[in-house]
Amino acid sequence: FSNNDLSFLDADISSKQDLVIVNPSSSYFDTIKKQPDYLINFEKTSLTNCINNEFNSLEGISKIVSDNGRLVYIVETLNIKESKTITSMFLEAHKDFFLLEEKQYLSYDEYGSNIYYAIFQKDGGNK
Repeated sequence: FSNNDLSFLDADISSKQDLVIVNPSSSYFDTIKKQPDYLINFEKTSLTNCINNEFNSLEGISKIVSDNGRLVYIVETLNIKESKTITSMFLEAHKDFFLLEEKQYLSYDEYGSNIYYAIFQKDGGNK
């Protein structure tokens, strides 16, 4: 899905899911290689809004993860605030999740994209 308002999930998803993948819109900071003027045109306030939207997407989608289910957060960026910081914020806010794995890939495809992922698992009481 591509939607910042996740309220539709309650109506559209009838049961909790074992695997949920979220890839929210990001700052696309990795495009700096293709757009040298990226930093000239980039506004700091838009990064704050972007990070809030990414966190809210992760927060909202976490509600449909079943006990012992996995939540995969993927974001195309080099920006640590959009990767490790959001992961830390999510874990701080959700003691019922723990981090299984996280990794930053640099230039993973022919377009030179960079991607970060984190895999969380929801604690079903038997870690």
